[in-house]
Amino acid sequence: MTAARRPGAPLVAVLIGAALAFGSPAGALAAPSGGKLAISPAPNTPDASPGTQISVLGVPRRLIRRVGVTGSSTGPHSGRLLAYSRHRGASFVLDQPLAQGESVSVAIRIKGRKPIDYGFTVATLGSPTSSTTSSPSRA
Repeated sequence: MTAARRPGAPLVAVLIGAALAFGSPAGALAAPSGGKLAISPAPNTPDASPGTQISVLGVPRRLIRRVGVTGSSTGPHSGRLLAYSRHRGASFVLDQPLAQGESVSVAIRIKGRKPIDYGFTVATLGSPTSSTTSSPSRA
């Protein structure tokens, strides 16, 4: 007998991987209540993806009051705050991607906690390289 596959299963796998990555000290922020929050991209990240999302792990979605994202080139971004399973956090998924190379300011407001304000930089992706085949030289 096989179990029915749930539509959110791939997303859960991605979120578990993100949760493991959040364990790094760079993304962990001490919370006034004693618990830790993990934020991604981490503050001062130099090479975030243009399609990144702002993830907050360690607090229920219902306590996240606001996530503001402003790009130095693209300006303020709208998006959706999507809860993780088991109420362990949420991701702010931007409606439009960020621009390559831009600086990004993030403002997160969580009920009962100090405001979180930080920044990161979006990577500048390299241009594709063309591979050429050289013929062996004849001597």
